[in-house]
Amino acid sequence: MNKERIIWWLFFIPFALAMVLAIMGVISLATIISFSPEASAFLLGFIGFWLFANRLIFGYGGIADAIYQFKKGVPEENIINKKELAKKTNRALEELQKMSFISLILLWKSWLEPFRYAFYLAFFLILITVEIFNVGGDIGKAFLLGSSFSVILAWGMEMLAAAAFTDYNLLEEK
Repeated sequence: MNKERIIWWLFFIPFALAMVLAIMGVISLATIISFSPEASAFLLGFIGFWLFANRLIFGYGGIADAIYQFKKGVPEENIINKKELAKKTNRALEELQKMSFISLILLWKSWLEPFRYAFYLAFFLILITVEIFNVGGDIGKAFLLGSSFSVILAWGMEMLAAAAFTDYNLLEEK
């Protein structure tokens, strides 16, 4: 089990357990929310968007790490798992064997694009709903603030991967 799945499960299990217990009536969700609805909304936004962003965080982090390892001189075969990439992108393994390192990185990045667009669209819709239409009041703003942390982390990893990619291109031109 890779790091991405471990982190996902570490966030998902407590979230799912709380939901199951709330549904079963062992813990009344209304009671939890009545103590601090803003804190509950913040946690719900943070955990919900973290689960949504997990693939992006580890995907872009993996891209940046792969580029930096390649720059250090680690052989290409030891950096990217071509079988896993072939499975994710629905490409033939033989096709990936013929590709250069930079092509594999671009393929990996293009695989993340639909998730990236969906993630930022979801955040944008929450932002518009809460800030422009003022839906939810303080609870909506707490949910937005909680989701913002996950968005900033995903965006930061995306920028790290872009910086690593740019550095690689600059080194190649020299």
